[in-house]
Amino acid sequence: MADLFQLECVDEFTTRIKPRDSFRLSPTVSCHGWYQTPPFGWDGHTLTRVDALPSGRLVRWEVREERVISRGKAELAVRVEPVAGGKKAREVAREFTASLAVNCLNLEWNLQPFYRLARRFPGLRQAPLIGAGRILHAPTVWEDCSKALCGTNIQWKQAVRIIEHLGEMGTPHSRDKNLRGWPTPAQILAVGEKKLRDVCRLGYRAPYLLLMAERFAAGEAGQADLAKLSTAECFKFFTSLPGLGPSTASYLVQLYGHLDRMVVDSSVRGYVRDHYTNGKMPTDDEIRALFERYAPFQGLGHWMEWGLASGWITPGEPEPKKGGG
Repeated sequence: MADLFQLECVDEFTTRIKPRDSFRLSPTVSCHGWYQTPPFGWDGHTLTRVDALPSGRLVRWEVREERVISRGKAELAVRVEPVAGGKKAREVAREFTASLAVNCLNLEWNLQPFYRLARRFPGLRQAPLIGAGRILHAPTVWEDCSKALCGTNIQWKQAVRIIEHLGEMGTPHSRDKNLRGWPTPAQILAVGEKKLRDVCRLGYRAPYLLLMAERFAAGEAGQADLAKLSTAECFKFFTSLPGLGPSTASYLVQLYGHLDRMVVDSSVRGYVRDHYTNGKMPTDDEIRALFERYAPFQGLGHWMEWGLASGWITPGEPEPKKGGG
């Protein structure tokens, strides 16, 4: 992992991250809708979160591009708010939030093989040029799974509202009560089914979320290093969780580096119909065969092609001009 990026201490609150390969913050964040959900915040330039340190204290931290090297590459600065407790506490907070940034931005992925493939296909050529290819995800499997459950069988705008309501169940930041950490499994269990249905608007998903929370609270889920599992093993893990079906599991495995498995759902069918089959609805087998050309990156290849073609993967600011002009 060390050869994929470098971490440098800038000051007691700030860490600089130098990716080795193509990487820009904006296409990484914008390629996945989590940036629209708490406790993420995104203003187009700076990604923020509120998370608990190992001590349990909630802190706000942010990551932004510090220096744009080229259109497809930038160095990052991760900064955590000041914390009490002396030099050691500040060091722990700085190092911990830097590790969260590396995790959330999937900077440990080696995308050189994908970029070599992408340069061969018109629909993917922009990815290495603008530093796209990595997918934003949450720091914990629990957060990714609970949010994914909120998005099942529903329009994305409605899912965001449910996630916002659910986020209000988390612990408030000590300095800003408008900021909250993502609710823990124990907090969700304490909320109960009625409030999850009536206040958070989870509907039929409420009992599934409670069952999922029980699994995580008991340590029966979220302990394995999902990136080290095979794609099939990771898929089996996600489908074992209450309320998560094959489509949702296929999407989740990609967040953890299993980039060969693609999602085939109604939105994917619509994309293929509009871009490949002249308005005729394709079969699932036809869709999988179509994206087999991106193997072993069928999932990531489709995700990037769709996002680039549809415009929701947004490039970062252009490379600064050299000289005085």
